[in-house]
Parts: sequence; structure tokens; C-alpha cells
Amino acid sequence: MPSQASRLRLQGLAAVVAATLLWSLSAVAIAALFREGVRPLQLVQLRVYITAIGLGAVVLWRRRLEPRTRLRDIRWSLIFGLAVSVAMATTFLLLAINYLPVAVALVLQSVASAMVMGWTLLSSRRWPRRLAVAGVVLTLGGVALVVQLPAANMGDIDALGLLYGLGAAAGVAGLSVFGSRAAATAGAGRANALAFSLVGIGWILVQSPQGVPALLTEPQHLAWVAAIGVFGTIGPFVLFAWGTARLGPEAGAVDISLEPVFGAVIAWAWLGQSLTAMQVTGVSLVVLGVVCVERDASAGGGPRGGLSGRSKEERKLSTMRR
Repeated sequence: MPSQASRLRLQGLAAVVAATLLWSLSAVAIAALFREGVRPLQLVQLRVYITAIGLGAVVLWRRRLEPRTRLRDIRWSLIFGLAVSVAMATTFLLLAINYLPVAVALVLQSVASAMVMGWTLLSSRRWPRRLAVAGVVLTLGGVALVVQLPAANMGDIDALGLLYGLGAAAGVAGLSVFGSRAAATAGAGRANALAFSLVGIGWILVQSPQGVPALLTEPQHLAWVAAIGVFGTIGPFVLFAWGTARLGPEAGAVDISLEPVFGAVIAWAWLGQSLTAMQVTGVSLVVLGVVCVERDASAGGGPRGGLSGRSKEERKLSTMRR
């Protein structure tokens, strides 16, 4: 019989992998909308609105079904940190793709795993174990091969695009760190609802002088935008926060590197695109890197900077929510 900790890790891993798969599927729909002339920032804006409204409705509906978290129990610093991370992750990657080859942008986003490892080092003042470092290195190298970075045209690299790509990585790292802890104190749904509401308010303040978003006047796109908001944003963000609360931020950031792997496999199965030997090697390295990080966390008795790094109050609240 697996221990409770092992079951929680398996549940967390399943949630993060499911979130990554949903993000990969939504990327196909997003690319299609871009080809139809949809502007990236307007799509980001409506995704945030849909997510804030949807999560808010779910939280209100479930309020009678679960103990209500008191405001003083919510770590608002974590919620604001999650909100900033959401804003960065949902905006900067799309902007990076506008300035960089998609392959380069995806590799830059995957740097999030190294950022989280650096954060863990600074916050805990403990060097990561060799197995964890090997997992991150294998994952980054595998992602580079999956997106065929060695074959990309390095002459297309743009300095502003690099900044956007690193900003996207910082956003993903923040989702792993703040999302795991905010989910432990306020619940994954409530934490994300509060964070997306804050981001939505920010977008309203930015957008108001410009009038109604053009996408709202284009009904042929609204169904796809709604689907992306529900299945490409609400679902995966909640799953990712819930999963990283059980895995820890390091494992969550590494597991999200599966996104380009899923993208390559989806393109192979759905669009009939072939996988090169370089991509197959990259897929193998990413999977091996994820296994290394998971084994490292299991051998260490739990996630560093995740459940094991929370306060007694946070662990108590997390246990109540299980």
C-alpha cells in the first residue's frame, strides 16, 4: 500500500500533467485565432475576464459545501504574488512569440525550473541535490531538442523578445512558488479566483480608455475564446496550483516543461506531422528529467519549498482541504 505522502504526490503529478496537456491543446486553438487576425493582448484580456468570472462563480457556489476561509487566514501577499505571476505568464509568452521564433520562446519559458531552483536555494539556504540538478538540466536540454532549437535561426533573436521570454519564465516560476502556497492557505480555486480578479481589475483600468475590446464585437471568435478561457485557463491554472501544492514548486516548474513535448506529440497525432530523431531524443530527455526530479523529491521525504517548507498554520489549512 502506498503511503499517504506517495498518494498525494501521485495526485499532484497527475494534476500538473493534466494542466500541461490542457495548455498544450489550447495553444493549438490560440495559434488558429492568431492566424485569423486576433490580437494577442486582447485574447489575454478576455481569457482573464472569463477566468475571473468563472472561478468566482464556482467559489460562490461551493461556499456552502466547504468551510469558508476567513479573510485573516488568506495570505494576501501570496495572492498578490500569484496575481503578478498570472499576469506575466499569460502575457509575456504571447509577446515573446511575436518577437522570437516559437522554439526560442518555449525554451526561455522552460528556464522557470532553474529560476525555482534558485529561489529554493536562496529561501532555504540549502544546495539542491545532484539528482534535482540533473533533472533540471536534462529537462532544459530535452525541451531545446523537442523544439529543434539547434536548427533555429539565431539571427532572428530580438533583445526585447528575450526580455519577454525571461518574463514568461519568471511568471511560470511564480505560478509554481506562489500558486502552491496560495492554494494551501486559500484553496486552489479560491486563490486563483482572487488572483485573476486582481488581474482582471488591472486589465479593466488599462482597457477602459480604449473602449470595448474588439473581440467582443466578433461573434465568430467568441466560442473559441470561451473554450480557451474555460479549458485552457480555468482548468489548467487550478490544476497546476492544486498539483504544485502537493509536489512542491520545483517539481511543478519542471513538469510544465512537458508542454512542448505534448505539443510535438499532438502535432504528430492530430496534424500528421512527423517527429524527427532530434525531437524523439528530446522527449526522452524531458521524461527522464521529470523522473529525476520526482525521485529526488521522494527520496528527500517531500517537496522542498512546497508542503514541507510551509508554516504549521498553512499545513493545517492544507490538511483541512484534503
